[in-house]
Amino acid sequence: MEADVRPRGAQASVPVVGRQEAVFDDVSGNRLGRCVAVSADGATVAALASIAPAKLYVYTRSGSTWAQQAELSGLFAPDTSGRLWLSADGNTLLATNSSGKPVVLFRAGSTWSLQYTAAATATPVGLSANGSTMWAYAAGTLYTYTRSGSTWSGPTSTALSGALSTIDAAEMSRDGTVLVLAYSSDGSYGSGAGKAQIWRYAGSWSMQTLAPPYPTTSGGFGQDVAVSDDGSRVAIGAYLTSPSTAPHGYLYLRSGASYALEFTQAAGLPLAISGTGGAAIFGAAVCLRLGSWSVYGTLTGQRATPTSARLTPDGQRAVVGSYDSSDYGRVQMFGV
Repeated sequence: MEADVRPRGAQASVPVVGRQEAVFDDVSGNRLGRCVAVSADGATVAALASIAPAKLYVYTRSGSTWAQQAELSGLFAPDTSGRLWLSADGNTLLATNSSGKPVVLFRAGSTWSLQYTAAATATPVGLSANGSTMWAYAAGTLYTYTRSGSTWSGPTSTALSGALSTIDAAEMSRDGTVLVLAYSSDGSYGSGAGKAQIWRYAGSWSMQTLAPPYPTTSGGFGQDVAVSDDGSRVAIGAYLTSPSTAPHGYLYLRSGASYALEFTQAAGLPLAISGTGGAAIFGAAVCLRLGSWSVYGTLTGQRATPTSARLTPDGQRAVVGSYDSSDYGRVQMFGV
């Protein structure tokens, strides 16, 4: 169950992932791990079990011991497919309710409460590191909410002309300057080939379209996305690519005002990028950037279908969710 992925001769400061610290298995066939989130120190993890009625769990680490801290569906009805975000300190959790509205949960000590439910139906796309700004998206409009003390206000609405109206995946950088939108069934480059958009704020919002590097019928470019904290690196996942039929992950680097393909990895779903942009997960592969990107090891023990992954900002810890053909899920916590 363990894999040493530290590159030979690497400096101690290089972020690596690989030793399994804990595993939580689904005993009810509810696809535990459909979505996951992790705090900056890796000591708090949120995980969605997505078979209706969906449940949302929080796990915490004390020393080297992991335990379930809370089950939050008693506070609200979670959506079966919404993504999750945790603030850096792990005390603020952004999720989606069954009505498709963003919800914020807050932890004081070890007690969680429902702090806010947005009035607008929109897809949550990100949470700032301090947990006091959240973003949501719907049909070409970006919604921004802010918190002062325990009170949320907003939204401030920004129309993004030309933005994808339908999305499969979306994520905002932690600093709020880069929004990635993707629709894996888009037909602009062939039936079901997919496409993505990168929206960047520098006084005003501008957009760059990312075409599939290898357009393939039903290729599904845009099935998953990930973005570094400052938005300088963006990852896009695809169902299929030519010449193989395996999922692929594509990593893009910003130079100046535009993004270009930097790295490609087979078996690239799900995706995760560390906040610093120096480490990434593509499927089960752990990739590190030491001058250039390379695969330094794999994460093992997942069930048949990996569905979600997150890295801490420094890349030192990872959380991976997966499930099998009978919908029994698994959440794994990996460390250095």
